[in-house]
Amino acid sequence: MPDDIAIKVENLTKTYRLYNSNLDRVKESLHPLRRKYHHEFRALSNVSFQIKKGDTVGIIGINGSGKSTLLKIICGVLTPAFGSVTVNGRISALLELGAGFNPELTGIENVYFNGTLLGYCREEMTAKLDEILAFADIGEFANQPVKTYSSGMFVRLAFSVATVVDPDIVIVDEALAVGDVFFQQKCYKRLAELRKKGVTIVFVTHSMSDVIQFCQQTILLNDGNIVFMGESTDAVKRYLVLQQKELLDSMIGNLSDMKIKTGVIEKISGSPGRMFWPTADQFMDITNVDVVSNDVAKCTGVALCSDSDAHSDMFYYGDIARLYCEFTLNSPIGVPIAGFTIRNEKNIIVHGKNCLHYDELELPEVIIESNILRFKFDIELTIAPGEYVLNLGLSTMNHKDYEHRNTTPIDQVQSKTVRLCHLSNLGRFKVIHKPPPYNQYSIFHAGLCNLNGKCELNITMHANEVKKEIDNISEANMPTIFHVTHWKAGSQWIKKILRTLAPDRYIESQLQIGHFLNSPLQEGKIYTAVYVTKDQFESVELPKNWCRFVVIRDLRDTLVSGYFSLKVSHAVVSSTISTFRDELMSRSIEDGLIYLMDNWLYLSANIQQSWLSSGETLLKYEDLLNDDVNILSDVLINRCNIGKDVNEIKKIIMANRFEELTGGRKSGVEDISAHERKGIAGDWKNYFTPKVTEYFKQKYGELIIQTGYEKDNMWS
Repeated sequence: MPDDIAIKVENLTKTYRLYNSNLDRVKESLHPLRRKYHHEFRALSNVSFQIKKGDTVGIIGINGSGKSTLLKIICGVLTPAFGSVTVNGRISALLELGAGFNPELTGIENVYFNGTLLGYCREEMTAKLDEILAFADIGEFANQPVKTYSSGMFVRLAFSVATVVDPDIVIVDEALAVGDVFFQQKCYKRLAELRKKGVTIVFVTHSMSDVIQFCQQTILLNDGNIVFMGESTDAVKRYLVLQQKELLDSMIGNLSDMKIKTGVIEKISGSPGRMFWPTADQFMDITNVDVVSNDVAKCTGVALCSDSDAHSDMFYYGDIARLYCEFTLNSPIGVPIAGFTIRNEKNIIVHGKNCLHYDELELPEVIIESNILRFKFDIELTIAPGEYVLNLGLSTMNHKDYEHRNTTPIDQVQSKTVRLCHLSNLGRFKVIHKPPPYNQYSIFHAGLCNLNGKCELNITMHANEVKKEIDNISEANMPTIFHVTHWKAGSQWIKKILRTLAPDRYIESQLQIGHFLNSPLQEGKIYTAVYVTKDQFESVELPKNWCRFVVIRDLRDTLVSGYFSLKVSHAVVSSTISTFRDELMSRSIEDGLIYLMDNWLYLSANIQQSWLSSGETLLKYEDLLNDDVNILSDVLINRCNIGKDVNEIKKIIMANRFEELTGGRKSGVEDISAHERKGIAGDWKNYFTPKVTEYFKQKYGELIIQTGYEKDNMWS
């Protein structure tokens, strides 16, 4: 094998014997005539490829396509039926959660155990132990059996061991999906560092954005065969077509059962009259264009014209380009959605639109096979002069989803849109400046695009500038205030009070810990909802004059409140919240609470434990509910020196009381229905079954006692 090749796979085949029952397995082994009671399943079939040293390669495919089987054979966990795998270098792998760990051993013991499996002696692992534990961030749990770990702690330790030991090849199989967003960012940063060192990285993931961003090339598997290996963007397009096949088949089946009025749709804009269509000589030659299709639709013509409908591939800045495209249908489809993207020479999408972006467009509910769809897009080219490439595609969705597109989260709309035909690198065109005198001395914008906006100028008199300087000096002398807390501990409530009290000093937190750790901290400002541990707080450069107060909440109510907040449907969600929601939707409340204890609550618990261990005086959310005015005004005046009159502070606290935000207390009595998502003090009692209670005691019972919410572990 050449020295520049890290992994070489040749004619790899893996077959499993599947039995309907264990009894059939016994019958086959004992049958005198060797009768077969099994049927064979071929997980991999004649798979061959090479991965160069230093490359980052993704492996994608729908469930059951053979991804995990392939990785296990490469790592030596499984043996193939036929074929061979040659590996040039030391492999470090994260396969399914728990592989290579002994649940009875402690975290540290498992570090040495894994090191032995990877070929390191005890002295070498001892030298790396501190670095491994620091990256894993599991604290005192390093000396506890890993069977007590949450899935998040488990993967943090496993990833740390796998990447700290200086491997030549790193293989990751979906392991990062269980980590929180901050740990995922930390992992991808570590992978980027390894890539710079020339480490070969192979990972399986269902995150297509990660594939496009991190992988130089990608292998697409389907039914145990490689159907594509090449550019990651092209692999993802083909993956999406495969992934949506079941949805498309269902849609076509439903449409075939309907009585559909026939007829060619010549114009779908809804306006009267026929649409102009270019002549044959104006269309591009798309014979050799890369097309990804499921054979439901075929692109039969594309033309790029000027606003006078003459063929053109050269435009002046600000001109209107007219894109015509035609598709012929081989099967019935729902609402037709055509779209295009414009990419620059660095393959960055400069602009993209599809039919969903035009509210005035009237689209039909159903179109039968053999119909021809013709689309026309007018594009104002207010983009920087340069050379650009067109991509084009056709998709479909059912009419019910289309009708609710403006009230549905974007990611859900995209998941219900089925790709039919996609053309890459369709054609090139240039944008140039207009010659003088049209653009003489004219500068329209900097960068790629011309974004609409406005500019205003205000000249302040010198006297006001003097006053402003005085105000700035006064603000600099005020302490920087940090409101430290954790999830579901009244963050929005406290933030609203502080923002109202000092709007000029208030800093809106962005990504909580990421914003705090990565952004320079300013003198005299107020930072709210800082979700950090004691060690994280002390790891940054703090202003000269600062103070803090820490708010915690009963972790049982934090859990219940978090359950309803994570499960409820928001307009826009992050990928992490979406993952939690998908898990919770498929579980009962009891199982959902247990799942969150393993995958979400430990973050808040870590924050509580770190500040508690440091001897910090902690404010309880429940106490604030009962006596918000006196407690908060005392903290803000005596501890934080906020520089406001006590009566003003109390007035603002009362105006922003918790019940004002949620509709809570009425005549001194809490309204539980108004707190369905927020949760109230003691609300956990309404949802903690005996199973949830016992599991909570096992994981966080000691912390509940340490924080003073219980005297012993006999509560129920």
